[in-house]
Amino acid sequence: MSGFVEVVSSTQHRLPAPCPDCLWWQTAKQDATGQISRLEWMRRVEREWGPPGLMLQDDGEALAAVQYAPVGKLPRTRVLPLNPPPDDDVLLFCLRGRLGCRAHDPVRLLHRSMFELRRRGVRRVFAYCRPLEDENLCGLRNLCGLEFLQRQGFTVVSGNGQVFLVKAELVGLIPALKELRSLLPEPRPWTAPSPAMWSSTRD
Repeated sequence: MSGFVEVVSSTQHRLPAPCPDCLWWQTAKQDATGQISRLEWMRRVEREWGPPGLMLQDDGEALAAVQYAPVGKLPRTRVLPLNPPPDDDVLLFCLRGRLGCRAHDPVRLLHRSMFELRRRGVRRVFAYCRPLEDENLCGLRNLCGLEFLQRQGFTVVSGNGQVFLVKAELVGLIPALKELRSLLPEPRPWTAPSPAMWSSTRD
């Protein structure tokens, strides 16, 4: 039976590589190293806003993971070629599925994440994407799959042909989701997966 586990400072080390060293929380001047700094960032986000991510597991095996935070807490958005969303809105980033997982698993995770964010008072969610020419591919490295998110109700805000900014209005999106029954299972105690089980989609 599958369940959901929050991504917090005490569980983030179970994320697949390179997620524990994610760049989104850094400023442009910081190196892409140093998990201690990332943990400090996560603890601050947890205190001020809440858990910045979610994982889907099945019998102790991690199937998919996603991270998110208010745009104002993600300095990396300031150096991207597209204008960032408003600071108070939420950016969804690093949506990843385990290599070989069912195409439905990242969908379940995304729907649960949208449900939880709406319950926390979030009204709009943004994501940076790239075209992957496959609506079942949820992401590549630290960008989401454009076709995947469009299929789930996200719309394009801006783009330059290579990178696109998309958004979803949670007030209108959640009632339309057909997978609400997948939100029912309660989180189960976490069992760490083998690192060898993880690989980024289409790396």
